[in-house]
Amino acid sequence: MAAQSSALVFKVHRREPELVRPAKPTPYEVKLLSDIDDQEGLRFHIPVVQFYKHVPSMRGKDPVAVIRRALSETLVPYYPFAGRLREGPNRKLMVECTGEGVLFVEADADVRLTEFGDQLQPPFPCMKELLFDVPGSNAVLHSPLFEILASCLWKCRTVALRPDPEETMRMICLVSMRGKFSYPPLPIGYYGNTFAFAVAEAPAGELCRNPLGYALDLVRKAKGEVTEEYMKSVADLMALTGRPDFLKTRWTYLVSDVTRAGFETVDFGWGSPVYAGPAEPDVGPVPGLANFCIPCKNKKGEDGIVLAISLPTQAMERFVKELESMLKSPPNETKTFTHVMSAL
Repeated sequence: MAAQSSALVFKVHRREPELVRPAKPTPYEVKLLSDIDDQEGLRFHIPVVQFYKHVPSMRGKDPVAVIRRALSETLVPYYPFAGRLREGPNRKLMVECTGEGVLFVEADADVRLTEFGDQLQPPFPCMKELLFDVPGSNAVLHSPLFEILASCLWKCRTVALRPDPEETMRMICLVSMRGKFSYPPLPIGYYGNTFAFAVAEAPAGELCRNPLGYALDLVRKAKGEVTEEYMKSVADLMALTGRPDFLKTRWTYLVSDVTRAGFETVDFGWGSPVYAGPAEPDVGPVPGLANFCIPCKNKKGEDGIVLAISLPTQAMERFVKELESMLKSPPNETKTFTHVMSAL
């Protein structure tokens, strides 16, 4: 990120929150979330931000009015999003389709897009002023990554944190099963989560000593074990064991790849966003536990990936040193990884 962005300070005037309701009447019903969606470790909020350039053809059109109307119309076919999450017996999550609407906040900032620098990537300044935190609300945004970059992050992060060599390090791999269910198939239009958490494990000492290929093999093996039967088994496990919180397991690390989430295709009339993705480098109940791989463009318009990492200062210095050492390793160990990183 350009230095001018990291030091940028601006004022934000935020108006009172309002509810945007569906443009037409919608059904009242209660939809139970699946046992996959119901997991304890998924109950947190992920802030996302999208930046758009000025488009002359949209001159005179108020973005707030355009987005508010589009949101209202969208909530007709996607009416569960206008409802409310409820907890039933044993804290089972469900959506009560009340049609109450979604929270909408208009805000103005005395800053221009160009002041954020040549390349847009998190962390962005003053996001706490722009983003409105809804107490108790939760969302999830994950799609599969993970393999060479995930393996690299796992190894470098382990070296940087210096755990006991005998400690078991866990890398959570997100695997999507959308379109892979044979019987019964997912219904057309289903937009619930269909991913499972496969976990690669290794002693910290082994992860640090071995080349990148060691971690890569573990990640690939874990992802390869996710089948339709595995997904159903996970759902049963959540229902039978009271949804254990995987995010609070010691030395667990999760990387979410949002490069295919589709945020960059959202057009409200101002064309494609120049940045669309997470507003912060990490999320979750424990700082640094979950990070993102985010699509971006440099000032030349070339596509790349930003790896947003959050670590304590001294650990970050060791992380950078380990990463630089890995990039300088013999070609037979890092040929593929160097090729990937050179394109970023």
